[in-house]
Amino acid sequence: MQKIVDGVLVTARLVGGPASIDGAARVREVDAHENKIKLPHQGGYEHFERVAETPAGERPVTEFHWTMRTKAAE
Repeated sequence: MQKIVDGVLVTARLVGGPASIDGAARVREVDAHENKIKLPHQGGYEHFERVAETPAGERPVTEFHWTMRTKAAE
């Protein structure tokens, strides 16, 4: 479930990580104050951290770059 702080969402683009992450999963709406995203993927989690905000038309796109992978707890 996505948490919303002050109801402000931004478009996030996930950059890097495994090539097997679907293109549709790489663009999502997240809370404007979010600094990290943990994406479930193939029995583990891909971790992304906010690095930049770039203009994209009327709404800025915030880039989150891949930092590491962790395995899901068994």
